[in-house]
Amino acid sequence: MTKIHHNKKSILRLAILILCILAMLLSAWLTYQKLTGKIDSLAGCGKGSSCSNILGSRWSVIFGSIPVSLPSFFVYLTLALSLSRRSPLVRMVHLIIAWTLVGAAVWFIGLQTFKFSGFCKYCMATHTIGILVALGLFRIHAARAKRKYMLAAPIGAAAVGILALIQILGPIPATHRVDQLAGSGDGKGIHMKGEGRLVEFLGGHKSYRVESLPHLGNPDAKHVLVKYFDYTCESCGKMDTYLESAMSQYPDDLAVIVLPSPLNRSCNKHLPAEVHDHAKACEFAKYALAVWRADPEQFTAYHHWLFKNNTVLPEVAEAEAIKRVGESAFNKALSDQWANQIIKQNCDDYKQFIKRTPVMPKLLLGGSQVLQGASTNEETFIRELEKNLHLAQ
Repeated sequence: MTKIHHNKKSILRLAILILCILAMLLSAWLTYQKLTGKIDSLAGCGKGSSCSNILGSRWSVIFGSIPVSLPSFFVYLTLALSLSRRSPLVRMVHLIIAWTLVGAAVWFIGLQTFKFSGFCKYCMATHTIGILVALGLFRIHAARAKRKYMLAAPIGAAAVGILALIQILGPIPATHRVDQLAGSGDGKGIHMKGEGRLVEFLGGHKSYRVESLPHLGNPDAKHVLVKYFDYTCESCGKMDTYLESAMSQYPDDLAVIVLPSPLNRSCNKHLPAEVHDHAKACEFAKYALAVWRADPEQFTAYHHWLFKNNTVLPEVAEAEAIKRVGESAFNKALSDQWANQIIKQNCDDYKQFIKRTPVMPKLLLGGSQVLQGASTNEETFIRELEKNLHLAQ
């Protein structure tokens, strides 16, 4: 009977070891994806999905930058290495780990339920493994460690509580990244047609004629940035507000060429499979470009209006455009192929810019630098501009 019981425990230990290895592999893989900014490229984690929102949030890291999957990896590694050992100390450590895994599952599943109202399948897989491992550990040590349960439980709960406090009170992680992009092409195309100032990026592979393209601010500003965005993208709207503040602080230093790149397959054939179509994105882009074409002086106000009213029906956005520039001028600009050509070129550029990450918006800062995604807040964004553009503070 004792031998049968021993064999059952051996099988259970082997099962726990296999689960630990699976959890370690999943944790290591998620850590790599998080640190390399590829979360949006994971299957089922397209931009705007619950998975993307959860894995890209402050709750996916500790101390602002360390993925929670990294300490998870070391917890499972410790457990895997100690499974074959027998001692009161090892039993206590196993029970503490078990209660910590249960507490972590409660904390993170609770966050997904009440904070995001959605679930990340990779997170749920990890927590399911954690609960199974905890149940296995309880089963192995049940006969000889009953008295240790009462002591291990509060220690495990305290560990999870410390983790939660670090996430709540610790630094908020950056929601943007600055990358160096390699350029391709000869720099020619519709973006450089027209008269006036020409600015170059990506080693001359991309050129833009400032006055001929929709832009915000003084075209003679010291630094001209180029923003690729979507009017229906939340992060793009945040950056629009931040740019307004930055240009008000540095009116002689900053101007921005704004190039709508709709996140909708009806006009953007380069949209990655994991990125969902954004309704009305193509219509809003065309209306904004038509307003620029019809009356550039009306563009800035309409551009900001679209961001603030990007949930309206296309007919409402169209009516607002007509009200600003007149029906005849708007229809003439809308029927012109210029807007479609600009959108096509914007989307072709988008294809090049999403090789590192599909996150939007994309802001070309100068040279080969591109800021991807919106910053956590306005102050962080402006500091990023000051640092990269060497603006006088």
